[in-house]
Amino acid sequence: MSSEDLLEELMRRLQEDAPLPEIALATLSGLEGEPLHQFRRAWIELDTDRRVRLVWILTEAAADNVVLDFAAVCEVAMNDPEPVVREQAYRLAGEDAGSSLFEPTLRAAADEPDHEARTAAIDTLGVFTLQAQADDWPEAAQQAAQRVLLDQLHSPEADLTLRQAALLSISYLTTPESETEIRQAYAQPDMRQTAIEAMGRNCQDIWLPDLRTELRSKQPAYRLQAILACIEREDERLVPDLVDRIGDPEREVRLAAIQALGAIGGRDAELALDEIERSSDPAFRRAAAQALGEARGRDEFFSIPRGLSGRDDLTGGEDDGVEDGEDDPEGL
Repeated sequence: MSSEDLLEELMRRLQEDAPLPEIALATLSGLEGEPLHQFRRAWIELDTDRRVRLVWILTEAAADNVVLDFAAVCEVAMNDPEPVVREQAYRLAGEDAGSSLFEPTLRAAADEPDHEARTAAIDTLGVFTLQAQADDWPEAAQQAAQRVLLDQLHSPEADLTLRQAALLSISYLTTPESETEIRQAYAQPDMRQTAIEAMGRNCQDIWLPDLRTELRSKQPAYRLQAILACIEREDERLVPDLVDRIGDPEREVRLAAIQALGAIGGRDAELALDEIERSSDPAFRRAAAQALGEARGRDEFFSIPRGLSGRDDLTGGEDDGVEDGEDDPEGL
């Protein structure tokens, strides 16, 4: 069956709400030329719900298989008249992360008229700022992303959701402007928890004292967010602070600390996890065993000689104080 026939079959199945086989989805990867024109013609025949469904399915497929390239389909969906379709298209761009999608995502983060769709575009711009920082993109591209995100952070029309998304996306950039925004947000009660998350993404040592402070905060949500920031950093210097959280009065915080020890690894983390495996609580024993497996697997990976290896269930408050003392919880 030719690629044109496969594409026709896929669109027919989509119209009939039938399952979409993986081989048919693959025909949408790397579309160009006549197959792309064929797709555009079929696209406009689909109703809104089916267009959303297709882009959502492609988002899931892109997350599971990094080889798939849905950039062409994504650009078609980004120009859809329906905001809900565009919103899902920006989510797809975050999974596909093809460089050709940077400019349209940048424009959408600045100019998209729909609130939910613009928030999705700003979220996805964070994927590109991370790439820009990690892969040393040209300075002009990094500055363009930073300008758009700074505009969103300081726009009088931006609500809290947009500002939080913009802060998280800019936080991947290790620039003076990013540092300033995180510091200013940290001082604002409604942005403080997001700022703690941003500290983890930013990964600079300047945030270590603040993260250690938040690990001892009176607010469970701040302690939990600080632990998640530690996972993002994967810094063994924070292991002693995380070990202290094993005695946290909040069960969710204790479980997160166990997860963090597994993600970071190292001898001290493994010793702590060995101890937790003897807990009287089955849930903590299971969590410790899983984390210990992750930590040891990480150690084995990094010991291979070079050249041989192939937001918020707890509600935070404005009090940012530090606990004076904590009782040992039951079960540990």
